[in-house]
Amino acid sequence: MTILHFKNFFVAGRLWAEAIFIELRHARKTKIVDALKKCEHDPHVLLAGSKLIWAERKYKKAREWFMRTVKVEPDFGDAWAYFYKFEQIHGTQVFIYIISVVMYLSPTLGLSIKKRYIKSGGSDLPKLGLLYSKSRS
Repeated sequence: MTILHFKNFFVAGRLWAEAIFIELRHARKTKIVDALKKCEHDPHVLLAGSKLIWAERKYKKAREWFMRTVKVEPDFGDAWAYFYKFEQIHGTQVFIYIISVVMYLSPTLGLSIKKRYIKSGGSDLPKLGLLYSKSRS
């Protein structure tokens, strides 16, 4: 199977998001552009773009991308957790407060949020984003 045929199978945002970080650093921007063409409003692709921009230390633009990600899918807990961690490091108290209030509203989507929910027995969902963001530092 050639690479061109392989690209046709990449329709899911989650796969595109993983493919972005598999690429070498200099090729990631090209891969994010390809992913956005295929899955323009997918939260996984937008989150991968947010993390990529954050890694490049473009904090203002990264904040815009995180906002865009959580706006597209407000229940995507992984995006909220990364956004919260980003604001803890680079943000103001106002942003941290707003995001912590939203995290209390229990976003339920995302692989990391679900894993923590299962481990806690479902009893501690509002605090999961805070635990997640601290454990990934």
